[in-house]
Amino acid sequence: MTTSYVPTGSSDLLVARFAGGRSGTEVMTWGQQCMWIATAKMGPANYFLNMRRLVPLSVRAGIRPASVATAVGELMGRYEALRTRYSTVDGEFRQTVTDVGELALESAEADGTGDLDAVADTMCDRMWRRPFDYDSELPLRAGVVTRDGIVRRIALVFSHLSVDGYAIDLLLRDLRLILLRGRQPAFTGWHPLDLARAEATTRAAANARAVRYWADRYRVIPPTMFPEVAGFADPPFQRYLLSWPALDAAVRELGRRHRTNTSTVLLAATVDLVGRLTGHDTVAAQILVSNRSQPGHDALVGTLVEGGLLVVDVADRPPLADLIPRTWQGALRAYRNAYYAPVDREDATDRVSAERGTEIEPYCCFNDMRQGGDDSAPAASVDTGGPPVLVVEEPPKRMHCRFCVQLDHTPAGLGVRLLADTRYLPPDAMRGFLHELADRVVAAAS
Repeated sequence: MTTSYVPTGSSDLLVARFAGGRSGTEVMTWGQQCMWIATAKMGPANYFLNMRRLVPLSVRAGIRPASVATAVGELMGRYEALRTRYSTVDGEFRQTVTDVGELALESAEADGTGDLDAVADTMCDRMWRRPFDYDSELPLRAGVVTRDGIVRRIALVFSHLSVDGYAIDLLLRDLRLILLRGRQPAFTGWHPLDLARAEATTRAAANARAVRYWADRYRVIPPTMFPEVAGFADPPFQRYLLSWPALDAAVRELGRRHRTNTSTVLLAATVDLVGRLTGHDTVAAQILVSNRSQPGHDALVGTLVEGGLLVVDVADRPPLADLIPRTWQGALRAYRNAYYAPVDREDATDRVSAERGTEIEPYCCFNDMRQGGDDSAPAASVDTGGPPVLVVEEPPKRMHCRFCVQLDHTPAGLGVRLLADTRYLPPDAMRGFLHELADRVVAAAS
């Protein structure tokens, strides 16, 4: 395997060439199918599901662009997920792995006074905003930002059909090792082709158990958490992000007090407030589950995340201190039943909806998007006296949910983001929800 960095006129063409051990075609894995369905629902706005990362490199490392191209090629040869294309054939989901090929990398030079991060952010954002052409394009885009010929930032954009956040962490670890050592020994674990074969043969019991769980819960939950209450606002879908050092500190204190993670604390707070806002005695929400505890999944580079169904009884309107362990128990049940064939799960949903004579779908989501784990970043500040900061973010062009809470890192520490369809939660109610959630959590930790 070779890599070329070839001058072409006034610019340079940076190409990573890869050679893998095998090619092949299989049905998509359950995780890939889940993501394929999600991208189809989002239509042209599905680029929001693309995943991006920036890798900083020190000037002392002295990494040249050709070395990055070599490392990217090595990584693609090592992991089949990075050289997979996706399609449907006669209604069947297909993944096709190619064994050899090449990937063109973007490059940009930052001058001596330029902001490296600004140049890298611009490059990464441009790559991120283009939807992947799944049946013809490889699921990785890459670029380098140099200063004086030395690579200082690597920009990477991945298709979520090929990797999830856990897999990206594995890839970044190996990318750094390859840059340092030149290459890695051959990978001997599972690839998505292997997983697809296992799911078709030995995972039927897990699928049946999960589908039965969803059907049983769909028979008793409210048909939807958020009925329509208004017409569309302008814009119709909106997004707000709240950050507050006091909330960051309070969530960590409650996590310590209840011996759980900060994600569970915020999930319980969301359940609490959704129940109070809607008046439902049962709160149902979809949560994302990594599915990394299954056999063969721990080192697999692929997309394994599927939706789990959290169901919590809030009829007694418990205080947050009581709701945190109750939510954790509900989350454990959701985790155990979040590995399934999406088509089978959707068929079960349709059957239960027909039984009840109405569509059954919570349209309520919770997603911890923080990179590196929910508790990896230090607390923002010991000074928690400042007020909450609420930022209006770029609105989504389309939503297939009605209400989604996301957790993210911000410069001020923990950030809580709310996306909503304004027919079901108008803008004033969205802003009020975030402020009340923060106030309740801080009060519970006092």
